Amino acid sequence: MSPVDIQLPFAIKWAIKESDIKSLASGNSGAFHSKRKRLNPHIQYHLSLFPFGSKEENRQQTIVVLNLELGRSHKVSADFSVVVGKFSESVTHFFNKTGIHESVICSSQELFDPEKKFFIDGEMIVNVKGVLKFSEEQMENFVQTNARNLGKALYERGDKDFAFVVKGQQIQVSLML
Repeated sequence: MSPVDIQLPFAIKWAIKESDIKSLASGNSGAFHSKRKRLNPHIQYHLSLFPFGSKEENRQQTIVVLNLELGRSHKVSADFSVVVGKFSESVTHFFNKTGIHESVICSSQELFDPEKKFFIDGEMIVNVKGVLKFSEEQMENFVQTNARNLGKALYERGDKDFAFVVKGQQIQVSLML
């Protein structure tokens, strides 16, 4: 087996209602979570928003968190951007197994300041876009057969999900049988 470099683009645009965020203001704790997205059978991600911090020591900060859940791939480099209103941050982060990256976008007080424009038409839009880079072992000479028998060989494998890798780009295939 030899390693192959893989690049998986990812993006999420997440809208959160201002009224929902304000409802947490009285308790000054809590979080919102986007839906999970799956990049391949082994990698998922989602965002979290902590309007009043994620821990006691950052209680006065608004934080957007990228949560990355890794299966087989244990070391992943992520180049991505986080954009919320006028806030923009470019990040390179290395994940070792499952992990998070926190972006402090403003103070909790600034979050509701109309001049900061975090809310447009009653919603906060969080945009995260980037690329995950990692190496994965490539099985050499996995199937030495003709095209007619390829489907049978893949079906008889224990793992029903697989990927084609062409020039470092991964094309995921899932056999739902």
